Amino acid sequence: MSDANTRKDPLPEALAALRRRLADEAARVGPDGGTPPAGEAFLTAILDTSAVLLSALDREHRFLFWNRGAERITGFSREEVLGKGGVLEFIYPDESYRRHAADVREAVMRGEDADGLPLRIRSKDGAEKTIAFYSRGVRDEKGEPLGLVNVGIDVTESQQAERALRESESRFRSLFETMTEGVALHRIVLDERGEPADYVVTDANAAYEAHTGIRRDDALGRRASELYGAGGAPYLDVFGRVALTGEPARLEVHFEPMRRHFRILVFSPARGEFATVFEDTTAAREMEAALTASNAALVARNEELDAYAHTVAHDLKNPVSAILGFAEHLEQDRDAMTGEERREALEAITRSALKMREIIDALLLLGEARRTDVASAPLDLGRVAEESLRGLSHEVKRLGARVRLPRDWPQALGHAPWVELALTNYVSNALKYGGRPPVVEVGATVEEGRRARVWVRDNGRGLTPDEQARAFGAFTRLAHDGAHGHGLGLSIVRRLVERMGGEVAVASSGTPGEGCTFSFTLPCG
Repeated sequence: MSDANTRKDPLPEALAALRRRLADEAARVGPDGGTPPAGEAFLTAILDTSAVLLSALDREHRFLFWNRGAERITGFSREEVLGKGGVLEFIYPDESYRRHAADVREAVMRGEDADGLPLRIRSKDGAEKTIAFYSRGVRDEKGEPLGLVNVGIDVTESQQAERALRESESRFRSLFETMTEGVALHRIVLDERGEPADYVVTDANAAYEAHTGIRRDDALGRRASELYGAGGAPYLDVFGRVALTGEPARLEVHFEPMRRHFRILVFSPARGEFATVFEDTTAAREMEAALTASNAALVARNEELDAYAHTVAHDLKNPVSAILGFAEHLEQDRDAMTGEERREALEAITRSALKMREIIDALLLLGEARRTDVASAPLDLGRVAEESLRGLSHEVKRLGARVRLPRDWPQALGHAPWVELALTNYVSNALKYGGRPPVVEVGATVEEGRRARVWVRDNGRGLTPDEQARAFGAFTRLAHDGAHGHGLGLSIVRRLVERMGGEVAVASSGTPGEGCTFSFTLPCG
């Protein structure tokens, strides 16, 4: 036979040599240094039951060894792999990547180790997997390369999980940095008893500075008790409970050191830690307060408009009806009327017209008090009171009233005509609704050195708490003893006094005979 026909295939010899080497290595683990019984059988069982890929390739990149783990990972059986090289073309379908894998194997055969080298392979069912290879070269007695052995670990799922984690972290960081809400991460500091004593800022986003005015770099690593100027760690009881129990919480707070309102969501990403997601609601709160005030003003304005309509429809109706009635009477019965009857009819028309003018003047003054700004000036309250009483002297004399004035008056600022009108209204009401005869006491005191309070006390029946609450409302009539009025006086007083920077008030025990004390304040001069 020719040499070509008698030359042996080197693959079985290489495989036999590799198995002998593995058997020799296994024999060395015997307790007495000898070969344990059926050592090669045990070795085969160990290699086959391993969950990792174990393989060996000869110098020509043909497979010499392929364990059960390799079958499970790649889907290729031993029969499809051993002694063959074509399977590498399927495992590495991309030619350039296949050349890269071959270059790596050659480097290992030359003596370079590969530890945890990730290579992408395609299994028999077409699924792509990532295998981390730990490879070593195998040499003969002369040191010539025989091939290599591989230990391959399927890291497909772990890499996918790691990639998903990186993507998740990237999305979280992007969201973290672009959120308009402030976000801060914290670590709770416990005392020797294991109770929350403080907390440290471990991270914060860009919006943190926008909402708090504190730079992120200045906050990181700082204790809250030092950072926020609140004399301690703000809201430590809530934050500590969230960090230790994991139960989230929501807060709506006004943080006085910053003079801001915050809405805060608190949750715990890990025991001993908590995160706050917060927004500055100060502007919204101020807008809400402004809207509430505006709404209240609109309601008040609507009530006044309703009152105006009521006044025009009701209070002006009587004098207008009287004028029309007497005018028709004069027109139809003029020749039959005596001179005295005609005079009385004309006087009634005049009285009704004057009453209409009084109501119209009061309405105009009420509107003027809303629109007109006046400059405050030092007042001589004694002279203002005298002018007021001079205009009421006829009524004082008619009723036999006693009016007492103080000897000394405090200094005050205001608009003299408005102050006189307010005082005249108070004294007029005291005469009208006081006892019989009326006893009226006028006085003034200084409160807290900042304002003067002018007051008028009567000896009438007094007012109930409900009547006191309604006293300064427009078109409110409180008396039920036959006194008449259009209900504008006290409302006008309130409007005038408030425009001068003061406030009105009424006090009464509600006991008949103890009367009422109406007052208004003015800034001190």
